[in-house]
Amino acid sequence: MTQISQYSYDAIYTPSHRFYKLGWNKSFSDQRRSVENSKSSLVIIGDSIASGFLRYQEVWSLFRKFKALNLGIGGDKCENVLWRCQHINFPPSVQFTVIICGVNNIDRDDPYDIAKSLINIGCSLTQQNENMKILISSILPRDKNRDSFRRYKIIECNNFLKKLCINSSNNINVISIDKNEWLEPNGELNINRYHTDFLHLAESGYMKLSSSILK
Repeated sequence: MTQISQYSYDAIYTPSHRFYKLGWNKSFSDQRRSVENSKSSLVIIGDSIASGFLRYQEVWSLFRKFKALNLGIGGDKCENVLWRCQHINFPPSVQFTVIICGVNNIDRDDPYDIAKSLINIGCSLTQQNENMKILISSILPRDKNRDSFRRYKIIECNNFLKKLCINSSNNINVISIDKNEWLEPNGELNINRYHTDFLHLAESGYMKLSSSILK
């Protein structure tokens, strides 16, 4: 049995909104209307990594044939994305949902809890539509320093995510990340794929992530 470390918080399993955050409720309400009134077959939901696809027209055009909708909100944690999923009625037209979040939980939460919470988000969507296919993105490397504690937690979280996915619904799959595509041989980030904060993605990073989603 996996031991829950001192980083574990029950909050990650409790759906939580961010009404206290200026503009969050309007973003959520606008996104909910756009989904419920759409004929989209693909939705990307998550945090600022998810929302960042919209910065690059060439990248987002790769999803045009799906009439894709982007439901990313910067700063969202797993529990916030779970709350949003439970308060949006996804129409039958949505065949695929891509979940990209978890990086905002890394500082606070246990890797196992983050992985389990990501699976819970996927399960909440399949409860709405058992035929919906869920793709959960592995958490991308971050921080330029290869010895960053976040790097180790992300690796551990992604390992748990793969194991948990095997025992979850057949409709839930993990988008694996090839570290050679994101890291230099010495373990530092491939800075061509990132902005200078070594967290958010540059256009080439989104191109690579898009290819992993669409393959």
